[in-house]
Amino acid sequence: MTPRLHMIFLDDSMQSRRTRKELGRVAALGAVIVPPESLKVFGDYVKMLRVRYGVPTSSEIKWSPSPNDSWMRARENTPARVSLYEKILQGARICQIRSVYAALDLDAVTWWDEDEAKRRLLEFVYERVSLSLEASDDEDAGTRSVGVVVADTPSGDRKDEKKMVA
Repeated sequence: MTPRLHMIFLDDSMQSRRTRKELGRVAALGAVIVPPESLKVFGDYVKMLRVRYGVPTSSEIKWSPSPNDSWMRARENTPARVSLYEKILQGARICQIRSVYAALDLDAVTWWDEDEAKRRLLEFVYERVSLSLEASDDEDAGTRSVGVVVADTPSGDRKDEKKMVA
């Protein structure tokens, strides 16, 4: 079967302290799985949205923007930011981009230490990505879905980064 190469973008989020009374510190890992025919189309679409909404090139589009990102944090931009997120998600759906994630309350998971919990998150997400790729196989067309993972550096310091790479 011919391989069909998907791009998989992986990112983590880690809370260093509790932010909700009913939850402990949350660690999460997620991935978006982009089919090969959608990579350029979706990238061009997001670039067009940045221009349409006036998002500066210095602003990173993310759910929880940096405190230093004045455009993404500005109250007057809230309606535009919400609309931008909606348009991005609609475009992702049209482009058949899928997402998977796993999250753990590190303070409630007492059977693993923090390092093991983070390793398990990676294992859980890898399993979901693999299942998603398998579901994209097209035996009639003779294609098998495979992927290349692009990972951001993990939350934390260089020690955490070295652990993840190992």
